[in-house]
Amino acid sequence: MLEQIRAIMKDIPKLSGIALEIADDADLWNAGMDSITSVQLLLRLEESFDVELPDEALTRETFRSIR
Repeated sequence: MLEQIRAIMKDIPKLSGIALEIADDADLWNAGMDSITSVQLLLRLEESFDVELPDEALTRETFRSIR
């Protein structure tokens, strides 16, 4: 699953440069992610995995790292 997440990140301009090199537990926010990018990531993850995250899961912590 982590490789699938990395592939999704490669398609998001703000994350494409770090998608393959960032550690699984590294902080994505410290690596340059912002709120707009997190929404882009959320939408692509939901589409790719055919899931819908509940509103209460939409926190900065949920999108802190690839893991």
